[in-house]
Amino acid sequence: MCRREGPFIEQFAQANPDLVKVVGIGAKDDLARAQDFTTRTGTTFTMLWSDSIEPWRHFGITSNSSILVLDSGGNADDRPGRFDADSLRERFSQLA
Repeated sequence: MCRREGPFIEQFAQANPDLVKVVGIGAKDDLARAQDFTTRTGTTFTMLWSDSIEPWRHFGITSNSSILVLDSGGNADDRPGRFDADSLRERFSQLA
């Protein structure tokens, strides 16, 4: 997630608490920078941080600002990438 995407992801998470659980996975930056990011963007959903890139590798994330959708069984969507609010709604409605 980047500063540009943060507000709509936050808004989507707050507007759809029964539909989605948003969890951010930070990597490649130091923890202080990650904490500063969440403070500046007003992020209230869970943010995880690792000093390793391994969590990204596990889920096939290749760049920052990627969104990966997991269903309730933990099965990953095969298309990580960037999305706007409308495309997120569409993808989540397919999981319901």
